[in-house]
Amino acid sequence: MTARGLVHLLVVYVVWGSTYLAIRIAVRDGSGFPAFAMAGTRVFVASLILLTWGALARKPLRPTRNDIQMFAASGLLLWLGGNGLVSWAEKRAESAHAALVVASLPLWTTTLESFLDRRPPTLRLLGALAIGMSGVAVIAPLCITSPTSTTDCM
Repeated sequence: MTARGLVHLLVVYVVWGSTYLAIRIAVRDGSGFPAFAMAGTRVFVASLILLTWGALARKPLRPTRNDIQMFAASGLLLWLGGNGLVSWAEKRAESAHAALVVASLPLWTTTLESFLDRRPPTLRLLGALAIGMSGVAVIAPLCITSPTSTTDCM
């Protein structure tokens, strides 16, 4: 991997890792943000940034009907169903718990895909999952000290 690739990966880790703490701070009682409104605002602002970037780069935006259907499905499933529900759950759960649950999604996806395709995952995929979950296993004990902990490290 190149140095540029490592920098990009570091940005993903920092941004992704801090997302759950930022959500927890934004939606806790007294902060003033309803969970779904906060999640929708984040996606709306990100969309405006990407559209502006595309316009400045003079990239034409001509979505097809199929593209619009895909955007709608993605918005409902990923942003409302995924990010929106995580934001709602963090009104009551710690950010570390939310991050750990989301970090387990590749395991569930691989299990479901293997079941539906009726073939086992490759050794390479299992190795990648093991490496990823080992990182979660290292961080989890540091973040969650007890069931009633107020630790928010992610």
